[in-house]
Amino acid sequence: MKEKKSRPVEKEESKVFYDPVSDTYYELYNYPLV
Repeated sequence: MKEKKSRPVEKEESKVFYDPVSDTYYELYNYPLV
């Protein structure tokens, strides 16, 4: 699976949560609580 690279990833932006089910990336402060 290829990563979605819309812009260069900075250190602060490197922390994201990926949901393979919905195929969506969430930022850590906004990721869904399961």
